Amino acid sequence: TLVATRKAEISSAELRGSNAEITVDFETVQIHLVKDASGAILEGDVSQQERVEDRWVFVRNLKSTAPDWKISET
Repeated sequence: TLVATRKAEISSAELRGSNAEITVDFETVQIHLVKDASGAILEGDVSQQERVEDRWVFVRNLKSTAPDWKISET
């Protein structure tokens, strides 16, 4: 469960030909649980929050008419 996003910061941006590439660093607070089919918790603790850092890389072809960015790395 994503509890909060503390940071979403662009750490780099590059242009490679017609492709734009943006790297975003995220810092979030999450609760990690594993549940069985009936919803019973097998692993984790609902009251235990964890700080998680992630780096995502988004790309988009600037010649495309589609406005969508794609995730190329996480």
